[in-house]
Formats: sequence, C-alpha cells, structure tokens
Amino acid sequence: MQQAIVQVKENYASMDKEKLLKLRGCVLSAWSDARTSTSNFDPASREPRQIFGGPDGKSIVLGGTGIRCLNESIELISEDDLLGKRFSRTRLRSEVRSLLLGIFDVDPTNIEKEVSQSITSLIEKLEKMPVLQWRVLVPIENLVLKVPSLEMGRVHLAIFEKAEHEEVLTKVQKINESSTSPEPVKRSAMEMVTDVVSKKYLHQTVATANVDAADEEQALALAEEETEHALNVLRFYGVLGNNTRMRQVFIGPEGTVFQGRHITLCLAGDAYFLPWRITGYLFEFEIDASALALMDKLSFPRLREIFKKGHEERTDFERLLVTAIDFYGRAINEPNPRNAYVTFLISLESLLLKEGEPRSLLAERVALVVGKDAETRTALFEQTRAAYKLRSNIIHHGFDDVTEDDVWRVSAIGFQVIVRLIPMSVQLNDIGQLVKMCTKSKFGGPPFGEASG
Repeated sequence: MQQAIVQVKENYASMDKEKLLKLRGCVLSAWSDARTSTSNFDPASREPRQIFGGPDGKSIVLGGTGIRCLNESIELISEDDLLGKRFSRTRLRSEVRSLLLGIFDVDPTNIEKEVSQSITSLIEKLEKMPVLQWRVLVPIENLVLKVPSLEMGRVHLAIFEKAEHEEVLTKVQKINESSTSPEPVKRSAMEMVTDVVSKKYLHQTVATANVDAADEEQALALAEEETEHALNVLRFYGVLGNNTRMRQVFIGPEGTVFQGRHITLCLAGDAYFLPWRITGYLFEFEIDASALALMDKLSFPRLREIFKKGHEERTDFERLLVTAIDFYGRAINEPNPRNAYVTFLISLESLLLKEGEPRSLLAERVALVVGKDAETRTALFEQTRAAYKLRSNIIHHGFDDVTEDDVWRVSAIGFQVIVRLIPMSVQLNDIGQLVKMCTKSKFGGPPFGEASG
C-alpha cells in the first residue's frame, strides 16, 4: 500500500478570485452573526442555531444567518477544482468552524484584514495537506462474474479470492497491531473485520476503486461515485436479453433503498474503516464469456477507453455519453415507473439536444441517428414523438398512469441511440458536430455518419 502523497500548488490561495470575494463576504457575515448570537444567547429561543467550540473550551453560537453563511462558505470551497476533489464537506465544515473560532474575538476595526489573512492561511493549509491513496472495496451483491475480471475506469470488478482475502486481513492486522487501543479492543476489531471479510467478500464479486482523497469520508464518496459509474455501464448492457427494470442496482446508506446490509472496506496507508453500505443487484445478473462477447460487439471496448480517461481528458461528446449512460442507469434503478420514464428521456435529451434547443428536434434526431432507411426512420420518429407526448402529459398535466411497457419502449429507444453513438465518439468531439451531421442527413439518405460532405 502506497503511503500518503503530497500534492502542492506553487501559488497558494489560488481559488478563483470571484469565489474568494464571496467567501470573504460569507465569513464576515458569519462572524457578525456569531458575535450577536453568542452575546445574546437565549437557551429558550426556538430560532435555528448551531453551537460549537474548540479544544480550548471556547464556544460560539451561530444563528440563522450564520448557519447559512457557514454552509455557503463550505460550498464555495468545495467548488474549487482542487479542494473539492480532496476534501469532504464534513472536513471543510470543521475547518471553517475552526476559522470562525479563531477570529471570533478580533476587534471589529481589524476584522476585514483578519478575515482575508485567515482565509488565505486556510486555503494554503488545505492545499498543502497530504492526499492519501485509498483502496476502497465494495462488495456487489448478485453480480455473478464468470469472466476473470472487468475494468471500468478506476474500478476493477473481480471475484474476491483467497489470496486477496489473506492480503487484506494481513494489512488490517498490521494496522490494528500498531494502534494504541487496549488489547481487548484490538482483538474485538480484528475478529469483526475477519468475520465480515470472510462472509461478505470471499468468493463474491467485489469492486475495487482506487481514489485520492485527504479524508476518509471523501474517499468513500469518490469511490462510490466511481463504482456507480461502472455499475451504470453494466446496467446499460444488462438490458440485453433481459427486462430492463429487472436489472435494478442499489447503492447507498443502509435502509435508503432496499433491505440488506453490506460493508465497504476502505484502506489507505496505516488506516482502514468500515462504513455500512448497501450495494448490488436486486436480482441476479450474470456476466459470462458470451455476454461479454455480445457487449464487445456493441462497443464496450470503446466505452472502457472513455472511462479510462479522467473527466478533464475526455472530449465534450465523451462527457455527454458518460452523462447519458448515468441517467440511463438511474432510470433503470428508479422504482417509480413515471420517474423512470422521464429519466430515460432526460438521458436522450442530454445526448442529442444542445442547451436551449426545442425538444421537438429530439424525435427527428433519434430517427436519423438510429434508422438506416426512410421506413425505419419514420417509425422511430413516430415512436419518439409519442414518447415525448406522454412525457409532456406527465410533466405538465400530472399524468401518472405509466406502465412498465411504456418504460420498456422508451428505454429501448435510448439504448439504440447510445449504442449507435458510442463508436462515433471517436469522430464527434462535441454536440455541435452531431447537430451538423443531423442537419445534413435526410430521412431517405444513407445511414447516419455515412453521408458525404
């Protein structure tokens, strides 16, 4: 396991200047509210408030304005390209609270200068903090892998065999032995981890995500995001030969979706932790050599190439494809047919329509992209237009009578569009190029992408 790595910028406090100004304004407002709310503290008040303190025993009170400004401060820092990826909001909340504690007693005549200096120091501190390389293991229930492994971006899916089982337990044992906890506590912790890993991991499909983060909560969030991307791809291909809605996948805090409980194991340097999570397929889903061969025929290798790239490395159109597949996966996972139906159409819109374009163009583009001749294009046009009419009734008239057959039909249209455009992502850099190709295509013309000029 690699130890902590340090990533440091040459110029500190390098947040966007506009965001820094907003951050200073939020901190000043929070400071002002804290001074007032703390000095006028009324235990019987029903007004919203937060009370927190530092190791020196000093406590301050935030009222409604202070709470809002604290939350806005956290959001502004998390929007930074570097810091937002490294730190969880919980850690950022702790840091901003410490900043407020530090400036609480500053004289009002010096507060603006002190706030500016404190924010600069905080950003520098965050930028200099070491970033750990985390290895996060997520057991996937009911995913039956009969192929050696699957790679999707930063996620490795494979059966958790005896060798890895022993390696993980050896790692945890080493961490456990180095802790300062009493022997009975260490013994109990090791017994629990051994029991969990043996029962929930051994000989089961496990997703291993490798992520960089400064704190364990952020590591978990990033790993779950990466795992969710990978599962969305498998949800997408899982519709082949199956009822789409029978391939629901669930992932999230215990009790939020379905009954069942599993443990995600997070390892980094000399630390590990075991947050409870539900992960897996609602119904058994098997991937064997024949299923993988069919996926490969439908551009799975190209999709894996896209997922190997970081978000910044992907072209605009590759990002659209990832977004469309994520929406598609969410639609499969949506238990309410009406919501699933709308989400499938959002997946289509995100891939085929430029921002601000009329939705009436969707049916035409579906027909042109998927259809190979005038007859199939006309049929697809009518199917998509009917699907969109139902969407309008749902959104604008509260229509609720959406059947699973309705959902299946719109999911089939979306699947055809995405599969058709995955290989074309090699030549399409952005949606503008797609729009130009659609503009040149005719219902009676050659298949999409084969028109001259």
